[in-house]
Amino acid sequence: MKRSILLSVVLVPMMVSAMSLTEAVKKAVETHPQIEMKKEDREAQKKLLPKAQAGYLPSVDLSYSVGPEVTKTINNERERESLTRQDASAVLVQNVFSGLDTTYAVEQQKALISSAGNTVKENANELALAASTYYIEVLRTHELLQIAKDNVAVHKKYLSQIDEKVKAGVGRSSDYK
Repeated sequence: MKRSILLSVVLVPMMVSAMSLTEAVKKAVETHPQIEMKKEDREAQKKLLPKAQAGYLPSVDLSYSVGPEVTKTINNERERESLTRQDASAVLVQNVFSGLDTTYAVEQQKALISSAGNTVKENANELALAASTYYIEVLRTHELLQIAKDNVAVHKKYLSQIDEKVKAGVGRSSDYK
């Protein structure tokens, strides 16, 4: 499957117009779906970096609640009283020291981004090598075809010369056969 995709990427454009090796490799790398997937993985890792860096920032927790409250206490002489309770709070938390968790999380995310970038490069290099190999194979096959066509033309020329000798009576008919 992979080979057929590469061959179609390399061969079809060559049939339409001559394409250099550099252009063929560039086209294969730019349009291959696996390379696009690896690029998307790298972008996903990049988007997770701010989440890791958020550990350095303070956080604010807001809370608000409202609801009915029924009381029966000594203060209201044990009479049932219905009230509406409201509660609001805001808590600001700044992480002073978390055992370097945030620092290591940021470093880990940066390493994951670097790793994803290297994976893109590695896959692109493998694809470039495969595309180059197929491109050279196509050129080699084209040369072999040209040699075979030239060989057929030479053999036809020899055959016509032998035919002329046989018709002129100089050559033997077994040579022609």
